[in-house]
Amino acid sequence: MKHIRIERKGSYKEFCQAVGEKVLSGYELEKHFVRDPSETFADNESIIIEKRYTAYFKSKR
Repeated sequence: MKHIRIERKGSYKEFCQAVGEKVLSGYELEKHFVRDPSETFADNESIIIEKRYTAYFKSKR
């Protein structure tokens, strides 16, 4: 079964709205998780990545 993924950066409120819309349209929330802000280094340069929220859904049908 193919899963559908949504991901939002920064705003937890926008993430919750997107999850709610998917559930109301007939998808079942299977799992979700949060990735904390992190630093990565590319060519000796520090890059700060925003907090990200991810959810996976499967179809109820």
